[in-house]
This record gives sequence, C-alpha cells and structure tokens, in this order.
Amino acid sequence: MKKLPFFLCSLCILILGCKSKDPLPAEVWSSDCVELAPFEGAYRLTGVCCEYVLLPAIETNKKRTFKVKGSYHSFTGAGYTDIPIEITGNLAPNDTTLTLKYAVNSQENVFVLNPGSAEMKCQCFCY
Repeated sequence: MKKLPFFLCSLCILILGCKSKDPLPAEVWSSDCVELAPFEGAYRLTGVCCEYVLLPAIETNKKRTFKVKGSYHSFTGAGYTDIPIEITGNLAPNDTTLTLKYAVNSQENVFVLNPGSAEMKCQCFCY
C-alpha cells in the first residue's frame, strides 16, 4: 500500500512531462497584411485579398519542416470555394521566420512570416 502514492506521483509527473505543446515558438506570425493565427484548434492564413487558407495543427520534424493537408478558400462572388491543398513549411533554426508554400491552379504561393501580429490592414473589396 505504501507504493501506491509513489506510483500515483510518478504517473502524474509522466503525464505532465509528456503534455504536447505547439512546436511554433510564437502563436501568431505575419508579413505585411498576411497573418497566420490560431483558428478553431488549427490555423488560418488571412490577409490575402478575397482568400484564406486553413491548415491543421503544425508538427515540425527534426529538420523543422512540415507537410500538411489544408484547404484554400477564395471568394467567387457567390461565396467561397473550398479547394484541398498541400502546404509545406519550414521554421528557421533561429525561430525568426516561418515559410509556408502551397500551390493553387499551378501557381505557387510562398509566404515568409515573422513572429507577431500583422501590422498592416490591406484594403480588399470582394464583390
């Protein structure tokens, strides 16, 4: 019976020590108007006129890169499209930049983001 408190204490330490954490050193990343921020348990890339990208939680590998399935949404005049895409990314070794890449209709989009919120708001009119 004396081993039970030791076992419970050890189990608690193990559980708390294994708690997963977001591998990104900053919660929000941006460049000019573009911003990557948490959205409903995942991420949303916004700030590009009349479009946005949704991507799941990011887990980098040992090389600090990742590849995830996401969705591209653009305004059509009647609503937003929902196109499945693959997003690749790289976190710089010094944690100063996060690069995101994806292609839509054979056009590659590349964003190099820095920690922090977007400092600009771009004017966009989606009709």
